[in-house]
Amino acid sequence: MTWGQSTSPESPTTLGHAGLMTKATLVFGTIFIAYDVFAYHRLWRQGYAISWQKVALLTSTAICSLWAWGFNTFGTAFMIMHLFHAVQYYGLGGSPSATTSPAVGLADRTWGASATFAGVVLLTLVCGLCVLGLGTMDAVVQVGLVVSLMHYWYNGFLWTGAK
Repeated sequence: MTWGQSTSPESPTTLGHAGLMTKATLVFGTIFIAYDVFAYHRLWRQGYAISWQKVALLTSTAICSLWAWGFNTFGTAFMIMHLFHAVQYYGLGGSPSATTSPAVGLADRTWGASATFAGVVLLTLVCGLCVLGLGTMDAVVQVGLVVSLMHYWYNGFLWTGAK
């Protein structure tokens, strides 16, 4: 089977141009990612302060997006991207910059970053155990629910703390 070839017996021509679109997206996406990294490198050489963490975050998100949406069904790609983005918040939540928020109250502590990260992990585990305790859902739905809850909680926690 080649890229974009339909395996559905009901509509074998539904994905007629999907193979071409996948290849084009991968080629142009890869070129764009490479140019983006090159542009940041060029700015760094010109003396601009570049956050390598930001470059890594954007690049890894773009690579995962190309892989997820280029080779998977909609539902699978959505779950991959959702989980990947939620896992990225562990890096953001455990970073020292996250503890500078007045909402956390640990900015002046040397152990503030570690405590913030441990709290995020503990909250995830508790949320996961609560959802697991429901026992009425499929495992994929349970994981999806925990990822969604934690993802949106992280969004609120990280992006409203600086106000």
